[in-house]
Amino acid sequence: MDRVARNETIQIDRLKLGLYETNSYILTCPRTGDSVLVDAPAEASQMLKALKGTHPRYILITHSHTDHIGALSELKSKLRVPIGVHRLDAKGYQYKQI
Repeated sequence: MDRVARNETIQIDRLKLGLYETNSYILTCPRTGDSVLVDAPAEASQMLKALKGTHPRYILITHSHTDHIGALSELKSKLRVPIGVHRLDAKGYQYKQI
């Protein structure tokens, strides 16, 4: 995991996961510990480990290509948080459309 940025209002960490080393980001509020996971490419266990100590609130999907949602099903069942995705990518999926 690489720290991309941190200040008093946000911390951004990047993970490179799966066969294609697809980027996934964790956005965390340093004050509250609330976090958002952006994309779920693969290796759910690695993402869950990176989220430890935070309070996941959402999973956001940038687009629904396989290399961005490979671990989504497992993460959805373990985290039990809403999933946000653009309505054009939500066809056939049970996502909260944003």
